Amino acid sequence: MFKFEFNKKELEEISEKALLSPLQARLIEYRIKDYSIDKMAMLEKMGTATISRELKKAKDKVKKSI
Repeated sequence: MFKFEFNKKELEEISEKALLSPLQARLIEYRIKDYSIDKMAMLEKMGTATISRELKKAKDKVKKSI
């Protein structure tokens, strides 16, 4: 699994630069806190497949913006 290692300020800057959706930004915050896909799905009231897809989209956006 892709591990994000940003501080709060870096996350805000990257979120703006990568044009992350609010959901994608929250998911990255959850990953930084080491939440599992299952826990994220429960918190966001979504399926695990949706969470995985959104994390992949966020990862791709972050990679392109860096």
